[in-house]
Formats: sequence, C-alpha cells, structure tokens
Amino acid sequence: MDKKWIIIGGMLGILIIFLLLWNFAPAIQRWLADVFLDIILLLAAFAAGWLFGRFGGKRHRNDDERNARNITRAQK
Repeated sequence: MDKKWIIIGGMLGILIIFLLLWNFAPAIQRWLADVFLDIILLLAAFAAGWLFGRFGGKRHRNDDERNARNITRAQK
C-alpha cells in the first residue's frame, strides 16, 4: 500500500516538473542565452588554470621522490 503512494507521488512530481518546464521554456531559453558566454568563459578559465597547474612550472613528479629519499636519509 505504501509503495503505491510513493509511485503515485513520484509520477505526480514528474508531471509537475514537466509542466513547469513546458510553461517556462521561453524564459529558460532566454536565461541560458544570457549566461552562455559567462559559462564558456568560466570553463575556459578553469581549463587554463588546470592545464597550468598540471603541466606548467618546473617541478616534476621525480622531485617528490627525491625529497622523500632525502628525508629518509636525514632521519637515519
């Protein structure tokens, strides 16, 4: 009995969401058109920062291994 009401409530929720999206589709499209350039610029800035952090600079992964060996030697 409880599962029946959960299913009915879920179907009703999906129906309401569909109707709201259908009703406000023009407003949603206008908003997406307004923020599209902002989203693209933010993604480009994030990608540039990630690429610079990943491949930029002079530090390499081997430096971490060398530092770990130096610390181990110093502790002996």
